[in-house]
Amino acid sequence: MALLRLLPLLCLESDAPSPTRRMELLRDERLIELYENDQLIACFPCTPGSSQVPVPTGAWKVTANILMPHFRWDKSVLENGVRSENAYNLPPGPNNPVGIVWMAINRPSVGMHGTPTPDRIGRNESHGCIRMANWDAFVLSQLVAKGTPGRGEVRTCHPDPNVATMPSSPAVRTRSLQPRHSSRYPRFP
Repeated sequence: MALLRLLPLLCLESDAPSPTRRMELLRDERLIELYENDQLIACFPCTPGSSQVPVPTGAWKVTANILMPHFRWDKSVLENGVRSENAYNLPPGPNNPVGIVWMAINRPSVGMHGTPTPDRIGRNESHGCIRMANWDAFVLSQLVAKGTPGRGEVRTCHPDPNVATMPSSPAVRTRSLQPRHSSRYPRFP
């Protein structure tokens, strides 16, 4: 009940200029970094696409931010990224394949979303989307709005295979469930 009383306070408009936020998807490092006024404010582990249906590189933006979404299960989208007429709508909830959050980006059938299997984040492949733990997807959904820009990139790994790569900006990460990938750490299926 206390949260319901605080909700109007969270939605108040202010005369202060809104901060400029942007996201960077580091595909090889399996991270989403969130910047505010060019300062790193959060970093989330993720599963970015697959070799068959990769997450798009280059610029994109958030076009929708939906809590408790329905999931449109379409075998054609999952296998090759092309929408078909043969699909099923699954009800919302934490066990929904896209979890509790769907943040669409301006690419057909691609978005950032939660998952009912957070233990597999960073250790498997997705069907072209950016998959995150439900709790991380929820936090990110509260920090970004429709129109927030993003960029997918592949950074060059450190030349020494015994050294794990680190983000370019010094910042506190919000959570890290697994070490950065390098030959020093095994990848789990």
